[in-house]
Amino acid sequence: MLMVTIGTPERSKDFVARTGFPAENLLLDPDNITYDALGLTNDLANTFFNPATPLSLLKRGMEGKTDDLMNVLDGWQPWMTPNGPQQAMNQGGMFVFEGPKVLYSYYDKATADHADLEEVLSLARSLGAANVDCDCPAPADAA
Repeated sequence: MLMVTIGTPERSKDFVARTGFPAENLLLDPDNITYDALGLTNDLANTFFNPATPLSLLKRGMEGKTDDLMNVLDGWQPWMTPNGPQQAMNQGGMFVFEGPKVLYSYYDKATADHADLEEVLSLARSLGAANVDCDCPAPADAA
């Protein structure tokens, strides 16, 4: 499993230390090349003013899935994205590839809207993907 981030080498060290995510599985994309190629959303309206944002936050709260968010916010430090404030509007996504073929794609609709990780991992496992599971500690609300 690989993660792509707009982060810099310096910030990636903080992320790895805080989350336990394997550094060798973290790919840095400070120039936004991957985000742009995948057509991920990058605008203020879809980041903060999308009606899906409060609904996604409410859903997380109702499902008891806020521990991970609270853990992140506890150590959050403001920083300037590598290519300026517009890059902070990036919405993410989750993808499963087999070579160049996209087997699964999910484009985050708004802040706090994410693919179901267990669904994605299940698909990857069914494909026999190596290294599907990282040795990361499970989020507190994963149980």
